[in-house]
Amino acid sequence: MKKLVLVAIVLGLATPSFGGSKKPKKVKAALTCAVSMEGGGRLVLDPKGRKASRIEEAINCLVVMTESRDGEAYQAKLWVEYDTVGDDGKKRKVTTEPATGEIAYHADDVVPYRYRLRATDGGSSEPHFQSCLDFTIHAQIDAPQAAGPAIKLWAGKIKVKQDCPD
Repeated sequence: MKKLVLVAIVLGLATPSFGGSKKPKKVKAALTCAVSMEGGGRLVLDPKGRKASRIEEAINCLVVMTESRDGEAYQAKLWVEYDTVGDDGKKRKVTTEPATGEIAYHADDVVPYRYRLRATDGGSSEPHFQSCLDFTIHAQIDAPQAAGPAIKLWAGKIKVKQDCPD
């Protein structure tokens, strides 16, 4: 039993934990996503969901914390949701597997979370979105806990509506 307690104490020191009843404060962060267009142009996706032209290139997303958290590292997640119609003709919501990474804010150094969303390209990798289907990019920052589920500190999203006249 003593060995089990010692392991729990070591895990508590290694993982940012906020005590039994003390909850961490919410953080301030921002999600931005942009598409690098052919010819060198750049399209920044509007968080309000205004229509964009057909997107066939990869989307580069960045989650940045905008306030200090005493140098602690947190977990960032990013995923995509979109609606599709199945073979049976029924509408279904599809959610991609969340990509995760570390994010932090230090007085001298900001550690953002970067991720590249892939379009349908016929390649071997699973795409995150499809051209001409509207989708939503979700991001979340969590505080990991020594025991139990992580605590959500921030969430943001960008709705992408594609305009495909053909």
